[in-house]
Amino acid sequence: MAPRDMVAYDAVKLADLCSKCASARGNHAKGETMADLVEYAFSQVSGLTLRHRGYTYPDHTAEIDLVFSNRPFISQLPASGVTLFVECKNEARKIAATQVRSFSSKLRDRNQRMGLMVSRTGLSGRNATHAHGVIAREMQDGHSILVLTMADLSPLVSTDDLVRLCQERLEELEYQGTYTSL
Repeated sequence: MAPRDMVAYDAVKLADLCSKCASARGNHAKGETMADLVEYAFSQVSGLTLRHRGYTYPDHTAEIDLVFSNRPFISQLPASGVTLFVECKNEARKIAATQVRSFSSKLRDRNQRMGLMVSRTGLSGRNATHAHGVIAREMQDGHSILVLTMADLSPLVSTDDLVRLCQERLEELEYQGTYTSL
């Protein structure tokens, strides 16, 4: 496996992006600030390249917030595919089951086994209910949805921290069948 170069995050920039997420007003501004944060954090990982931001399907039936090209042997992210779809949810409420279902549908439409949802506040419900339950059912169908929160991203020091966080979150999902940390 090729070694991955660790990159230290600019702590001031990361804090500023998190602050903008927390203070954004209006749906468009909230979405854009969360996408800015996630784009910054993931674009620093060796082997990941942002391909599209706000990608709309050719038939205009769906939109994906961020699409990364992934070289898994370099990035060492637990996503084995060469494409990583990311959905950003900068809302005061937790991600709802309907939002997880919508993202799952986007993954299926493009034959993606794994996707990433980033939320300001986490997932609705508990272990097997609401959004947690949808994620558990999707895993049973062979689709993994990694979920990170703004609280997960704000203390990151380096890209190694982000990769380790993603690996740990996937391990949790696979052996618990749901998220117990969210």
